[in-house]
Amino acid sequence: MITRTSLALWMLAASAIAVDAQSNVRPAPRLVRVPEMGAKYLAPPSPWARRWRPTELDPFSSDYSELAALPPPQEHSDFTHLELGVDVHPRTEFERGGGTVSISRAGWSATLGQRVDEESIFAVTLDAEASFYDFGSAGVLMAGSPDPFNDVYETRVGVLALHDPAKSASWFTSLELGLSGEDDADLSDALSMGLIGGMRHQVSDDLSLSIGVIGRTRLEDTPWLFPYIGFDWRIAESLRLTSNGSAVAAVCEVTETVEFELGAEYGNRQFRLNDDSSLAGGVIEDEEITASATIGWNPSHRVSLDVEAGVTLWREFATFNSNGVKLTEQETDLSEFGAVRLSVTL
Repeated sequence: MITRTSLALWMLAASAIAVDAQSNVRPAPRLVRVPEMGAKYLAPPSPWARRWRPTELDPFSSDYSELAALPPPQEHSDFTHLELGVDVHPRTEFERGGGTVSISRAGWSATLGQRVDEESIFAVTLDAEASFYDFGSAGVLMAGSPDPFNDVYETRVGVLALHDPAKSASWFTSLELGLSGEDDADLSDALSMGLIGGMRHQVSDDLSLSIGVIGRTRLEDTPWLFPYIGFDWRIAESLRLTSNGSAVAAVCEVTETVEFELGAEYGNRQFRLNDDSSLAGGVIEDEEITASATIGWNPSHRVSLDVEAGVTLWREFATFNSNGVKLTEQETDLSEFGAVRLSVTL
């Protein structure tokens, strides 16, 4: 027990270090549903199938709905999953040139899913998030503009298809389309797309592995094409280690209704600016690496409430003009953050 637990914590630390924004670790599109969701819906219910939440609000990334909280398959052939979330990043300073920024976000997602037959499921998700940036003398980010932008929005729609004929080897594919930017930004220039395909293998009762390929377009800069690797490993009766692309977490089941999680995650957001901006038609990119602790309360398999507190270890803003040329890069100091998420399955 001690050896396996120590190994898991070492792997968590090593994975967190590997979540480096300058490496090949990239976040999966937010609504590109990883296969564990569908596999846990098709599989027989178990204590560990109550909840699957590999940390969330990932940019075009990070917000995987907790479809593990779905009712057991024998109860319903379809489902509706709703999630609300808020996170707050208090004011922090830029490392060079002066200026400050604080960030608040609020978002929701709704997923409609159905078992097509005993071996397949299909789901559609609509997701929206608003981000509010409050700058203080941030001319270092955009020359001559102390308040370069304020409110930006993301809206995404995604679909998932999963086929699991053997109940141990699942094939999955998913697609999402998204719009992100300021009000009145050019819609055609604010559009992005993500696609994932691959296989999930249930190695044993305690371990599942997923491997696939992810493609993702970006508002500016080159598109991403990279491998997706994930796993869910129960290393002890009440301890799991999970990896989901750019997110890694150790999850401890404290009681039947309470879980404690330590995690690290890399996130990336891009927003198209409108023609009234100081950088007309340009793009702002916000990248971050976070480490956090989360308390999750799951009074039933239908409801979960998570409270998260953590530290933004690294954040970098970059600006691109409308031709895709990178103009500036600015990092911020280390800062704390907090988040709350509520999930309900109907």
